[in-house]
Amino acid sequence: MEEWENWSPCEEFPRLRELSIRRCPMLSGELPNQLPLLERIEVKDCARLVVSILRLPALKKITISGCKGLVCGNKDGFRGLFLHSAYLDNISESASQIEGLIDVDDLSIWKCEELMPLCALEHLPETMMYNMTSLESISIHGCDSLRYFARGQLPPTLRWLKISNCKNMRIVLEEDGADSCSSRSAYLLLEFLEIWRCPSLESLTSRGELPATLKDLNIYSCQKLESIAKSLHRNAFLESIIVGWCENLEALPTGIQSLRFLHHLNIFECPNLVPFSDGGREFLPPNLRSFYISDCQKVQGFPFGIQNLTSLQQLRINGCPGISSFREESWPSNLTSLEISHLEITEVLLELGLHRLISLKRLAIKGGCRHLKSFLTPEMMLPASLTSLSITSFPNLQNLSSEGLHRLTSLEKLFIGECKELTSFPEDGLPSSLLELHIHDCEKLTTFPKNGLPPLLLQLRIKGCPLLEENLKKDEGREWSKIANIPCIKIENFLPEEGIL
Repeated sequence: MEEWENWSPCEEFPRLRELSIRRCPMLSGELPNQLPLLERIEVKDCARLVVSILRLPALKKITISGCKGLVCGNKDGFRGLFLHSAYLDNISESASQIEGLIDVDDLSIWKCEELMPLCALEHLPETMMYNMTSLESISIHGCDSLRYFARGQLPPTLRWLKISNCKNMRIVLEEDGADSCSSRSAYLLLEFLEIWRCPSLESLTSRGELPATLKDLNIYSCQKLESIAKSLHRNAFLESIIVGWCENLEALPTGIQSLRFLHHLNIFECPNLVPFSDGGREFLPPNLRSFYISDCQKVQGFPFGIQNLTSLQQLRINGCPGISSFREESWPSNLTSLEISHLEITEVLLELGLHRLISLKRLAIKGGCRHLKSFLTPEMMLPASLTSLSITSFPNLQNLSSEGLHRLTSLEKLFIGECKELTSFPEDGLPSSLLELHIHDCEKLTTFPKNGLPPLLLQLRIKGCPLLEENLKKDEGREWSKIANIPCIKIENFLPEEGIL
């Protein structure tokens, strides 16, 4: 309705509960007066429309994007209004009365550069934040003037805080000059903190301490970040830590090994980080379930005591060229998923005997095997418990051991990619339990096993294997009869035909 300009002055909607107005650039003025039951309102890309919520007593959720303004009223006018969610995006004019939103539960602010007093100030105003006694969630995106949160001004009910693309934010929680008791009471409930793409951020708090109630901490693309915290000894409730793309981060806080509730730790693209440095002893917390570390060039070895982590089920180590040694007894015994990528010692790891990991279900190996010509030989047996196996970027691999493959009696998914010297599969076939077979970029591969593919195979995907693809042409390729009965087949560069998805 791009030509719609005005509401009819006689229009009333006494029973209307939801209202959505989108892409009406000519619509001006305000909303109708009589909307007593309206609970949800969404207004997007209506550049001339002013949204007033003064006369919306039942309102629970408001989404405003690309509008002229928002009229909220003062706090005395909102005694009976309890918003669950308020989303403000690209509002062009001042909304100085926004402090009237005292009972909103979930507040999101995106690119409201002219929205006063929010985004033209260096910190959020006390009159707005402290009086929002129901506020549990705040999300702020693209507010370039925002430099910090004054910790004493955060509402005591806040549980969830997300900040992204605020290019001048230097500190998330500024505590200098704040009374210690009042600052602690201001974040008694904070459980989730996420920071995205804040290039000027140097530290999370001015005192070097994270909120004690924090459970989830996520930090991405903060190039100047030097420290997460001095210590995590007070953060006993932390369950998950994710840190990525932080070029200046050199170390994780001390005390991380004492976090008994920490179940998930993911560190990636931190080139200067040396994470395993707490005296060289017992770095990882005892109840960790998943540990991922990727592209951290200064990592020199596996953390001490990793074999004692009986709760560890998922381990991913990618692109850490400094890892040059590994002890045979270092594998955690209860691993169910293991991913190894671009390690110089991958061949050594295989020869140390992964078959001892009797709980392992998923194994993915990429690169690091430049000299390997045969896979699954007696020297590198895998556990029979495997249900998924992926091998990628073995440039000189020529064959797969028949004996080794047929020991994998539970294997359901097999992924083979970027093995440019691989020409064929074992003559006596693949494991009979196989349900999915994925092959890509094996340029010399020409045929499947002589006796065909496993009878239970449900899905076959092939990409970048020109010789094999030629032999799989429907009805005329010499390998077509081996795949004709597979329910789901996808072969790159083939037009969809009957039987091929």
